[in-house]
Amino acid sequence: MENFEEIKTRLRKKWLQYYKHNRKWINKYCQENCFVSVQGSLEGETWGTGERSLDDKRFSEVHPPSELIIGVITALEPLLAQYWLTAFVDLYANKEKILVALGLNFDPELELKKIEQKNWESQQLVIEPEVVLDDNIPHEKRYLSTQ
Repeated sequence: MENFEEIKTRLRKKWLQYYKHNRKWINKYCQENCFVSVQGSLEGETWGTGERSLDDKRFSEVHPPSELIIGVITALEPLLAQYWLTAFVDLYANKEKILVALGLNFDPELELKKIEQKNWESQQLVIEPEVVLDDNIPHEKRYLSTQ
């Protein structure tokens, strides 16, 4: 069985190969969403290939979101999920598990749409009084009345 350092080296190679072959959509994704600095904070700079050099200190080092990377390497290396990922999840805080425990693991936009739909349906159930013209009044003095 491989030691963990060998696994890390193999994962690094596989991730870099995957990134190289898929950089077009990954870059587009990062431009439209976000990317993460190596220090762990979200960055607002433009993500792009070819814009950075090792000597240029204007840009911080960034990578695609951690979730994307973990998803890719788990797909590329299924044994990682089977043997290692469970231990990492147990050792480190998992923000998704916290959201589940707090009941916050939902799409807020969809939830708002559900509430709007329920409000609209409840308004439709209210029976409005029928509005008719009163025929007993002379034509020039007709008005709307409810019955």
